[in-house]
Amino acid sequence: MTRRRKVWIGVIAAVLVAGGIGAAVGVRGAAERGKETKKKEIPPLEFTQRDIVRLAPRSLAQALVLPGNVLAVSQATVRSKLSAEVRRVHVREGDRVAAGQIVAEFDTAALRTQLAERTAALES
Repeated sequence: MTRRRKVWIGVIAAVLVAGGIGAAVGVRGAAERGKETKKKEIPPLEFTQRDIVRLAPRSLAQALVLPGNVLAVSQATVRSKLSAEVRRVHVREGDRVAAGQIVAEFDTAALRTQLAERTAALES
């Protein structure tokens, strides 16, 4: 064997011995640390009356509030052929109405006056 090869074998042997010693010391230290943690006693859990609940079936209510707009499926525009003040409204917004149902009453005093004037104008 050459001198160079003997040196390399010696270096590798020294590294292996040093590694073995280091591993042995590390394992021994870890075992001692494990014993120390086992010696420390973990306290038992303590609960108050608020922490303990008796289980029973019950209904769960869930609510979800979201912003948005509500649109009607169908709409109708209500118009009058005459111009007059509204005296009384018989329904509220959103109420269902039937065909021919009276929705509002108008003040017809001004219309009666106009009718009387025009009738008088026709007769003269």
